[in-house]
Amino acid sequence: MSQAFDPQGASLNAALAIALRRCGTAAGLTAARRLDAEGTDGPLTVHLRDADLDAVGAQHLARAFASVAPEQAARLRSFSLSYNAIGDAGAVALAAALPLTLSDLGLVSCGLGDGGMTAMLEWSKRATGLRMICIENNAPSNTLRDKFASFGRARSGLSVYI
Repeated sequence: MSQAFDPQGASLNAALAIALRRCGTAAGLTAARRLDAEGTDGPLTVHLRDADLDAVGAQHLARAFASVAPEQAARLRSFSLSYNAIGDAGAVALAAALPLTLSDLGLVSCGLGDGGMTAMLEWSKRATGLRMICIENNAPSNTLRDKFASFGRARSGLSVYI
């Protein structure tokens, strides 16, 4: 399917649904149908846990976030790709595109090493709405793990699970 992202007036739901259809996984297609059926106003929660997504899928989702107007992207409150093999490349792409207003992010067991974790740490420092980030069961170095833990302790109201 060759649908293009249209940033002019596209809803976040529509952009994410297109990205998920491009991924082609059964869970992605189910989530796309759910997004099509939901309203396009108000807060949005997207949990794609164990959805057979890889780095390419994460890159499709990142392009979807980047393609919509900032007020549409800001609708996303909670986002999880936990238990998907997005790896460092997927995490780097997401870190460049996730809305800074996101409150909850789940990337548990996503195959992240230092590259992806560094990108997520830098995104987290800019994400003013972030209240919880779950990044357990990944493979960062101890140095990076300590940096995330220190960041979590230093920022009031933020819970970091690493």
